[in-house]
Amino acid sequence: MRSNGKDSFLNLVCSFSVKHDIDIPNMDERYVPQGRSRLNAQEFTNLYHYRVELFCTVIDMQFQELNNRFNEANTELLICAVCFQTIVF
Repeated sequence: MRSNGKDSFLNLVCSFSVKHDIDIPNMDERYVPQGRSRLNAQEFTNLYHYRVELFCTVIDMQFQELNNRFNEANTELLICAVCFQTIVF
């Protein structure tokens, strides 16, 4: 989907957004954080916010979920099990 279905998917999402009156942000515009003072806010684009800031937040949440589900002994066991797995390229 990364190369051949991306344009058709984007067109589908845009038409859905227009149909349901959903704003589509311009990714090159400056990102304005909600609920914070704009005087001290860092300046970056919407694209940076969604690609980096949001991505890192989701990864941190997933990491916390894994830490909550596995204790230290189980984590060590998983790490050791991964070492035995062979990778074929």
